Amino acid sequence: MSRVIGVFPPDLLDPDRWEDVLIFLAGLPIDPEDRKQLLLEWCQLMGVILDEDMVKRARAE
Repeated sequence: MSRVIGVFPPDLLDPDRWEDVLIFLAGLPIDPEDRKQLLLEWCQLMGVILDEDMVKRARAE
């Protein structure tokens, strides 16, 4: 959990900001699989249901 909290700005630690989280992740200069993992952890922490479209957007595909 601390990995997620350390990566995301505090204002993105809100389940209603999931679209902003996708934009944030897509812009990170990291491997797409790492973006996917961060999204998965964020969704688990926030109680957001993850779907395939969200993963594609976060991976910047």
